[in-house]
Amino acid sequence: MLRAFVLVSLLSALPATVPWYGPYEKGVQLVQEGRGAEARAVLEQALALRAEEGLRLPTEGIRYVDYLPHLYLAAACHMSGDAAVARQQLLAAQRSGVAARSEAGSRLLAAYELLILGAAAEAPASKPAPSPATQRPRYAVYAKKPPLLADAEFRRLQQDVLTRCHLGSGEAEHAPWYFHYELGLALEKRGDHQRALDAFIESASRKAQPQQLARIYGVWFMDYLPYFQIARAHARLGNLECARDAYALSRRLGEASEKDKDFAELKALLKD
Repeated sequence: MLRAFVLVSLLSALPATVPWYGPYEKGVQLVQEGRGAEARAVLEQALALRAEEGLRLPTEGIRYVDYLPHLYLAAACHMSGDAAVARQQLLAAQRSGVAARSEAGSRLLAAYELLILGAAAEAPASKPAPSPATQRPRYAVYAKKPPLLADAEFRRLQQDVLTRCHLGSGEAEHAPWYFHYELGLALEKRGDHQRALDAFIESASRKAQPQQLARIYGVWFMDYLPYFQIARAHARLGNLECARDAYALSRRLGEASEKDKDFAELKALLKD
């Protein structure tokens, strides 16, 4: 009888079915995959079920989660091109303050503050905020240099990457983040740093959060370090101010350690 009583007591202590958790977990997963429109729908559902954010909330059994719907909604809306709602949700995440106290959320918050608010995120209080048209990350505002590869050669390389990513011809414009990242890496190897930079910036606009072993397609995974790649491409093009901005963001988001060989190379290019 005592065993039965203890078991019943333990079961009664477990949280009941959490209605917001299913759509929230799905939304976070879709954001990580760069599927903004789909993520927005389920995250809005989660937010309707639970409006209050929180850290280490009980979900299923003994699982706990940081619940940050406004931040992930900002990411989803940014990915799907709704800049106005993305900004509203980001400001809601800032007002809540929960994301800033979350270990994972604080890094994502830093990335989207720059991507959504752009120059306004770090503008001094004494200066007026930039207009929405100029609210872009500082690393994304630069004078382009002529590309290295001929157009025909670039198109062949682009098609090779589309094929490798299991995407059809003509899908480059609407392709997921990993296509643009893979294209950037391929262009870097060919020495076309300008087009590589464009590809890395496009990738970061679709998936702002760096990730170790990010899933791309099938059973293929890769380390996703967009800001480090942006910084290195800028440095190789001689855009040192933009490179330093991207490098500072890369360090802030913990993409890699300064002990890594690639970071040492980047610091040499930056002349730090």
